[in-house]
Amino acid sequence: RLSYVGQVILSRKLGKVSLMLAPTLLHRNYRLRAQDENQIFAVGFGGRWAVTPKFALTAEYIQTLSVYRLQRLEGGRYQAPVSAGLEFVAGGHVFQLYVANSATLPHEFLVNNNANYQLGQMRLGFNIVRVFGLKRKRATEPGPNDIAPSE
Repeated sequence: RLSYVGQVILSRKLGKVSLMLAPTLLHRNYRLRAQDENQIFAVGFGGRWAVTPKFALTAEYIQTLSVYRLQRLEGGRYQAPVSAGLEFVAGGHVFQLYVANSATLPHEFLVNNNANYQLGQMRLGFNIVRVFGLKRKRATEPGPNDIAPSE
């Protein structure tokens, strides 16, 4: 009943817009149905638009490349995970609010999602992120892009 996930996240920031591509491989040792696959490949697409320096809109879509899932998608028994959200910065914290049609994390939503966003079957989620620095950089230390003074 173990599952393994491997994912490569490729992203690029283009001004105020960031784009993401995430090829994913999921291997499950246990299958609920005989026709289901042990290894499933999926591709995630995501984006972030920084409307202001403290406010952004985000979206993500994941397409599972599985013959079994595509057959279930046509029959309405499987839905590709999709989400949209808001992100804002306040006092050093980043607050993320989002709606998604998937209910399980971290990887079962790739294979067992049956919530249909067209029927309003969405879930509300949130994250709060805070980054703590352990060592403060001195003003006199040269940065990685600084040129050393010539003598």
